[in-house]
Amino acid sequence: MYHDARAKAKKRRIVCLEWDGRSLRVVEATVSKKGASLEKVVSLLIPADVDLGDASAMGQWIRRALDEQGIIMIVIYDQHRG
Repeated sequence: MYHDARAKAKKRRIVCLEWDGRSLRVVEATVSKKGASLEKVVSLLIPADVDLGDASAMGQWIRRALDEQGIIMIVIYDQHRG
């Protein structure tokens, strides 16, 4: 029996982050050869007590914010446009 490996195209889950001095924007989607489907879109205000210049503090806040939203991440990529 012939089996077409493409018939079982895997869906990949991605999470995209973007932030500025005021807010964090998060998009969670699944991607396959057929296209992308949005699963969740979130915009969160960054608390005033989070130091944007402190990578550790910012990373800890992002982790907590994502956990609160039920978003699990494995890899993070950020493209700063400022």
